[in-house]
Amino acid sequence: MFQDQDIATMDVGHKAELLLMDFFSKLDVAEVLTIKTDVHSKPVAIVKTTKEVDENEGIDFYLYHVGVGWVNVDLTISKMPDALNRKFRKGQVHNVMILQCSYQALWNAARGCEQDIWIITQRIRELFLEVKDNKNLKEIENHSTGGYID
Repeated sequence: MFQDQDIATMDVGHKAELLLMDFFSKLDVAEVLTIKTDVHSKPVAIVKTTKEVDENEGIDFYLYHVGVGWVNVDLTISKMPDALNRKFRKGQVHNVMILQCSYQALWNAARGCEQDIWIITQRIRELFLEVKDNKNLKEIENHSTGGYID
């Protein structure tokens, strides 16, 4: 995972990002996050963005699913309604999906706790399904308007 001396100097949000990466590295996400697809390869990948992308665009990760494609993700551990509302509004404007998870669930999932693994995978599955539903809705709107969307 990461060194204890490194963790002491990081803010909680960055620690949470490392826990999500650790979670992905240990989990067979192919079984857990499968959304119906004909592709038999591992369906999910995660890429940590650069510091510049994180700071300028608010994207912590790019998540990939073969049935959905690449998704811009901002991980948040905040439970504050005002902060979450700001993130969701900003995400809508900049095409960034918000993945809200508790720090404790990320910590436990990275260490193999089955209940928290289930919680985190459910959040990620819901994120992918929301993106897939939005794409399907846009295709329907696009088709019904002859390609024009106002």
